[in-house]
Amino acid sequence: MSFFTKDLLINFLFILLPLFLVQMYYLLKYAKQIDWLKNWTIAIFPILSILLCMLFPVDAVIVPDRYNIDLRRIPYILGTLYGGAGFGTFLLVLILTIRFLIGGVGFYVTLISLPILSIPLFIIAKKYLAMSL
Repeated sequence: MSFFTKDLLINFLFILLPLFLVQMYYLLKYAKQIDWLKNWTIAIFPILSILLCMLFPVDAVIVPDRYNIDLRRIPYILGTLYGGAGFGTFLLVLILTIRFLIGGVGFYVTLISLPILSIPLFIIAKKYLAMSL
């Protein structure tokens, strides 16, 4: 297995593990009626997933200049859908701050592409939260 595939699978694990943990906490919430647990899980797990995806990127040796690929957009989308536009704005600021601290020319791409993704995502999140289970 190449390093590219290994790193990509690790990024997928970083995305799926918090989703599974959220599902377990929801089962606990409905079984034990723990209300305060819902707010913390929606906030902590997407943040953790985004941080792990950005700190352990996939090294793309195919692209020149050792371009790093990470899957931070997937937990960002899921966190915004579950948390709403306010939480999505917090995640957007968090991603831009971390990307700025990491450095490189990829910050400018993120600075342009993520707000463009956020506009329709906030509209969809508003409708998504209004839907019933």
